[in-house]
Amino acid sequence: MADRNAEIAWVAGVFEGEGTIRVRKGNYGAQVSIRMDDRDVIERVHSIMGFGNFYEIRERRASGQVVTQYNYQLGSAGHVIAFLEIVRPWLGARRREKAEAAIASARLIGSNYAHPWTPERRARYAAAMLRKRADAGLLVPREVRSQGASGTR
Repeated sequence: MADRNAEIAWVAGVFEGEGTIRVRKGNYGAQVSIRMDDRDVIERVHSIMGFGNFYEIRERRASGQVVTQYNYQLGSAGHVIAFLEIVRPWLGARRREKAEAAIASARLIGSNYAHPWTPERRARYAAAMLRKRADAGLLVPREVRSQGASGTR
């Protein structure tokens, strides 16, 4: 058990130094990430925790140089809560306060959605998507779709 505690303390230290906690707008959920240049560190965090997403990000800087960074990310409420509960004992006061706010926010929704889908919100979203597709010329009349037009949904 001492080795597991040491591993979790190490993850908490990496998170304290390189991590980010985002509470989503309207206090609907939270997201946790650790992003850095060191692939081996992010892979180790992912391996120790046993959940979450690990991926590579390539960005072009203003100088034209392409840099590669690695990201460990948690977006589902359950993963955010689990991660923050596990590392919380090793966090500093400022980060612990933010973690507690994120846990409370994630518990509000209890899922990996950033907002509740009320019927009104769903209708506004559908109307906005139809306008966007129409503006882009992606809408196909119903009679054409029924004849087997491909590439449309």
